[in-house]
Amino acid sequence: MAQTKIRVQQTKNDIKFRAYLNADQNDITDNTWTVVHLDTEHYDTSGNFNTSTYQFIPPVDGYYHFDYSVQIKNLIANKRYIALLKVDNTTYYGGSTANVGSDTGFTRIAGSDTIYLTTSNYLELGVLFACGANTLDIDADTGTFLSGYLLST
Repeated sequence: MAQTKIRVQQTKNDIKFRAYLNADQNDITDNTWTVVHLDTEHYDTSGNFNTSTYQFIPPVDGYYHFDYSVQIKNLIANKRYIALLKVDNTTYYGGSTANVGSDTGFTRIAGSDTIYLTTSNYLELGVLFACGANTLDIDADTGTFLSGYLLST
């Protein structure tokens, strides 16, 4: 039997980050796009995630993969909660929805997407709650995060 050799080529990717919410973000306004205040980084190898504006600004044009999760507490039963990625405050990607039944504790909304970005773009993680109240909180936990990395140019 002939042997097949597989060659693995490693590439160096210095563009990757993971940011999270360090303190609870309280009293989210109902039916309003709200940026999650990802104010702390686990890592940011290229320095392109801004913890003051909560935005990722790509250093090169290319396809980027993002994973995100938002942990919400003080839920209102039988309401809808959405987390998604937004590019340039206009285009939405990877929207994930939690339709909460009778639970009023907490839930986690997670998702991922691969998006083509240019150096003139910026990306944010946000939420939209349709619950009829301004009393919901985003939980400061490693469960509320955004991570991303360059796939290809």
